[in-house]
Amino acid sequence: MLCPKMRIRTILFFMDTLSFYMPGRVIFGLDSRMRLGTEARRFGARALILAETAFRSSDSLNELSSVLRSGGVESITYAEIGAESTSRAGEECLDLAKSARVQMIIGFGGLRVLSMAKAVAAFGAGIYDLDSLKKEGESGTSVYPYIEVPTACRNPFMLREDFFLIDARNRHSSVFRRKEAFPNLVVLDPRYAAGLSERKRSAILLDTMLSSLEAYFSRSSNFLSTTILLRSLGLLAGSISSMREEDPSELDLRLYQAGLLSAFGLTMGSPGIGSAVALTAGGLFQIPKSGVAALMLPVILEYGRRACPDKLARMAPIVDEDTRRMGTSAAADTVIAALRRRIDSLQLPLRFSDYGLSSRDLPVLADAAIETGLADQLPQPLDQEELLNLLKGAL
Repeated sequence: MLCPKMRIRTILFFMDTLSFYMPGRVIFGLDSRMRLGTEARRFGARALILAETAFRSSDSLNELSSVLRSGGVESITYAEIGAESTSRAGEECLDLAKSARVQMIIGFGGLRVLSMAKAVAAFGAGIYDLDSLKKEGESGTSVYPYIEVPTACRNPFMLREDFFLIDARNRHSSVFRRKEAFPNLVVLDPRYAAGLSERKRSAILLDTMLSSLEAYFSRSSNFLSTTILLRSLGLLAGSISSMREEDPSELDLRLYQAGLLSAFGLTMGSPGIGSAVALTAGGLFQIPKSGVAALMLPVILEYGRRACPDKLARMAPIVDEDTRRMGTSAAADTVIAALRRRIDSLQLPLRFSDYGLSSRDLPVLADAAIETGLADQLPQPLDQEELLNLLKGAL
């Protein structure tokens, strides 16, 4: 458990500087969701739950409402967020929150709904004018307390102050930051992964690996985040090898551990261009983010070959490769080859054409991804033309 008001300021260690601030609380573990009612009661007695359409009549959503009620929290639910949802849905949620006089916002589901819920909590006065929100930047503070209940192990924005919205005008994905827009509470329960298909679990695993890898490559990473992210990557790489043999509940527990480590590392690192492409492809073409993230992972590995081969070389132990007698370049190549074999073993679609995209779509995708600003912390600059060339390699 991460303690409330955890604050570490400017620690010097071998010329490394670290500064991070995490005011929220994280509850992790099997059946931790059953504690949500008593924990949520600290923020009030009325909650608005934002959920995906897939959960509209699900046992999981009914249980969530029941657990809240047992803790003294009444709730109303907006379960209308799907692949086609844009910032306009956020306005509907705000109207509902105001009319019901709720005292907290709860996000329940995957990355799309969690970002929408965080946006509603952060910009309680209105989110219809995205241009104004971009100009406003980090000024102001969140309006509603926000509780996050992920139903998958990964969310690169989980412990950060930022989130993304899909613009209703053009379906471009924009990343926003709001001062102290951290979740007040995150409940991570691996039980929510029960029943996932092997294909979906594999895609989520690679999505989490992409987030950890990009944060590890990030210019803003440091000695602490590097240690945490290597551990996350090691758990994920090992999980690929045992995907078909291991008990799913044990595998899910490890994936959730890796997801939490990834989110923690991302408080010091940053998502990158692969995540930006996955987000924008979801907005523009309504493709599942986890599917595009799996596709982008080999692309980012190739980018890392030229941008930060030393970091790739350090990953050799987590893929069970002995590179002690190799130079940096050869060791990096060995790590990439080992990871590619593991990724290929999952037999997921790894081409844009598998999702119906053509060469005409890639320039639009590249431009929109660069606009998110998630390329700012790359170890080497990457412009639209260079990104387009990388994307063409995965067509």
